[in-house]
Amino acid sequence: NVKKYQGDDWITQIEKPTKTLKEITGKDVKYFAYPFGLWNKEAIPELKKRGFTSAFILAEKRDENDPLFTIRRIIASGYWNTKTLHNSIVKSF
Repeated sequence: NVKKYQGDDWITQIEKPTKTLKEITGKDVKYFAYPFGLWNKEAIPELKKRGFTSAFILAEKRDENDPLFTIRRIIASGYWNTKTLHNSIVKSF
């Protein structure tokens, strides 16, 4: 939960895993999904500082100043048919 990150938490929770992903894939990690979809304004500059270009939340309202760091998403079941997915998208947004 980034709302609880302090000091070295940014290194442990973001920098080290991002570096590992880059080593495995050979590609830069540009996108971030907030754990549990929870975010706060203090997280945005921390993510920008670490090279992220956008981040994803769940159901909360997007930030007007940094909309690319508060892109809304839904969690979809792999068992949904197209009608159920469509209805979930319509109701969620």
